[in-house]
Amino acid sequence: MAFNSFQEGIFELLQKMATLYQQKSSDKIVSPKIQRGTKSPISGAFEEEFTKLLANTLEGNYYYIIDFQLSKYYLNGTYTYKHFRPDVLILEKVNERESIVRAVFELKIDISYASDYWVNEMKQRLDYFTDFIVKFRLFKTKLIEHDLFLEINHKNEPARTDHIILKPCSELKSIGLVLCRDNDHNRWDSVTSTENVSNVKVFYLSKEHLNKSSIDLEKLRDVKNMEPLQQWKGLEDYMRNEMNLIFK
Repeated sequence: MAFNSFQEGIFELLQKMATLYQQKSSDKIVSPKIQRGTKSPISGAFEEEFTKLLANTLEGNYYYIIDFQLSKYYLNGTYTYKHFRPDVLILEKVNERESIVRAVFELKIDISYASDYWVNEMKQRLDYFTDFIVKFRLFKTKLIEHDLFLEINHKNEPARTDHIILKPCSELKSIGLVLCRDNDHNRWDSVTSTENVSNVKVFYLSKEHLNKSSIDLEKLRDVKNMEPLQQWKGLEDYMRNEMNLIFK
């Protein structure tokens, strides 16, 4: 089965994540005398690989932030002293002090440990952008021999920009994206249902879990294996038609 460019990007993402799972398994053996029970989670890698896919697929006017701490202020300007951290935001720059939030993505490897109220929690975070003034600060960078590096301030810490205000686009929406549907402990429908929640949708990329050494991703190209592909198409359609994101 031939994939379009977005679907091919998802397929490549799954291949990379499956490889990372196998590396994670082998990294538990440090030496003949040393083993470790846990390894750094791969959720960060999923966030980065998916955001790279977005950047390669969508128009160049967008920029992206991953797991940034965002500050909330009441509409009268009073600081709430509470923060929130969406996994991935698609932003569009207005000027140095303001950007528009075009889309919100909340990513999970699977929903085995997801809250029963995950969808409602996504909706709550989405509403923060309209109920509060939301600000954040980017890292400052400098170009050295064609590579970007962090600027370091006088405290020997990464330098930051002034606060950037994040304003929601009209009808801002959020997608919950699950890498693997497997390992849901029979909670998929109850945890991911968006029937009674507006502007939130959930999709998955692989039905099987990528931690299985026997997984054969080439089967996704089989015309008989339509269920994951329908999820990919639904994801792309939602991004195009509901989020109004501009593809290349």
